[in-house]
Amino acid sequence: MTRKWNKDPFEGYNGNLDWLPSRTIFATVHGSQAYGTNTPESDIDIKGLSVPPKRVLLWLYEEF
Repeated sequence: MTRKWNKDPFEGYNGNLDWLPSRTIFATVHGSQAYGTNTPESDIDIKGLSVPPKRVLLWLYEEF
């Protein structure tokens, strides 16, 4: 049985970016699921675009 994407890209998300779900403006399936080459063992790859909060953007410019 092939797994299907359930339209919620953050179901099962275990990352540490608490802001990511609320600041994602676009998400789509990509990889084997998108190309129809998936098998029952295939994972579901999601690619998307988000706008990080200001605190994250400012952190990117801090010196190490």
